[in-house]
Amino acid sequence: MAAGVLSTRALPIALGMVAFFWFVRWLATGRLSVRTPGDWPVALLALLVPVMLWATALPEITRPPVYRLLTGILLYYAVVNWAEAA
Repeated sequence: MAAGVLSTRALPIALGMVAFFWFVRWLATGRLSVRTPGDWPVALLALLVPVMLWATALPEITRPPVYRLLTGILLYYAVVNWAEAA
């Protein structure tokens, strides 16, 4: 996952890895995540992703920040779930 910070080519792989571990957590615990006060703002950010991809004039430049945003959202919930489980 740290490779996504160093190389933009690793961002889709990092996003896939984080999503995979999130899916494994869902299978293990039966829920996607715990509720947090940040759920609504994060949901609004996630809902704006299709708008960003649709409205961009340069998709090859827009995709890496979108991957970083989605990876950051999943990483946020990974930390929240880890803290709740500890």
